[in-house]
Amino acid sequence: MLVGLVSDIHGNAAALAHAFDLLRDAGMLICLGDSISQHRFCNDTVRLLRDREVLTIQGNHEAAFFAPAARQGRMKNGIDGTLMDWLAQRPVRLDRMIGGRRILMIHSTALDPLGDYVAGEGARFHQHFEGTGADIILCGHTHMPGIRRTAGGTLVVNPGSAGEGRPVGDGFIASCALLDISTADIQFFEFTH
Repeated sequence: MLVGLVSDIHGNAAALAHAFDLLRDAGMLICLGDSISQHRFCNDTVRLLRDREVLTIQGNHEAAFFAPAARQGRMKNGIDGTLMDWLAQRPVRLDRMIGGRRILMIHSTALDPLGDYVAGEGARFHQHFEGTGADIILCGHTHMPGIRRTAGGTLVVNPGSAGEGRPVGDGFIASCALLDISTADIQFFEFTH
């Protein structure tokens, strides 16, 4: 089964639509959080996720938007209430069996699903991703695409950011990924916007 992965869209609906075009062979689509950009709700982005039935979790930007202190931001004119309610009902983490493998979907890390930035290998990486019992962990947050394995053999995949990208030279490169659940092969797609 081919699964399309996007994360960190930050309200960039055009980039999300482009990522979906790149991931057209996927039988399932997953969004790993930060579909909106903190206090700026984006109807178009959330509508794309909902209408395409993308398995979506919340990231730290959704947590900030739905926090009690952000009540005023949720009352702005132009926000589609049904879309806001749909996004509010998305979980912070999902643990599912997909294609015979246990998949953990989080925005940041298993220890801190909404906040900690962990990149690269080393003790800190293993501390944040070991012991979940998952075959594959899907995460975002860092905007850096990558694939690593924990000491216990769990595959950790980050598709990067489909909306803001990561800094490269004088610009930004966005990315998304296509994961073959059965073989654990990953194909990254990079694009500018």
